[in-house]
Amino acid sequence: MVIFFLFNNAFLKINSNFLNYRTIEISFFAYFFITIIICIGVFFGFFSIFNAVYNIRITSLTEWFNKENVMGLLPIRLASVMILWNLFKYIYTETLERKILPFLSLALFPIRHISNYYLSIKIENRETLYFAQIAFYILNIAIAEYFVIIEYKIVYLSILNFAILFIQDDFNIINEYSKGMQSILPSHFRRIHLFNGIMLFSSIIALILTKSYGVLTIYVVLTIILAYLYSYNSSFINSREYKF
Repeated sequence: MVIFFLFNNAFLKINSNFLNYRTIEISFFAYFFITIIICIGVFFGFFSIFNAVYNIRITSLTEWFNKENVMGLLPIRLASVMILWNLFKYIYTETLERKILPFLSLALFPIRHISNYYLSIKIENRETLYFAQIAFYILNIAIAEYFVIIEYKIVYLSILNFAILFIQDDFNIINEYSKGMQSILPSHFRRIHLFNGIMLFSSIIALILTKSYGVLTIYVVLTIILAYLYSYNSSFINSREYKF
């Protein structure tokens, strides 16, 4: 809730034309959606960390490790930490434009304008592809953590956990590689989408089997929006084979 307030308060203030009221423009909805993803990512990322610390405290490190390993929860713990780091990196560079102090000043104090600082959202660029993909990972981590909370064990959850951990590191490597080469290998592209399909299938089946239809609806709606953002910016992907 604090994060949601900070981000939206700063964005509304800096994008309002007059001092005595705030306006809502189309760009706010893009910012609103990004803020929702940020909140989901931060909540479930820290939940995974603090839940692990709590379980270690009430048992022991050895017992916790053995139990988590048997239940297949270790991959999602690691994936949560990795995605939390990637999320913070994206927020810092793309959303806050590497300027934390001006952002906090806008969010916390009665300031409406800071010279040479414009908090805006750009959805037509290559980084939106990166955001859409890590946001999809965040949604699936949230689903995996949801099953941890309700203490439900199913084979599809194990598949989801390992899929997230396996492809996440590969995605970061592929992303950095494509930045430098300004293109992506088709095999890399297919690998990312193969695991996207595995995660999507595993999450939907697990939610249906547990009759979590409310969570399923939210998951599907957010996934559709992310898919639209990804396809809308797909022209920024240059796919080609390299011959050595």
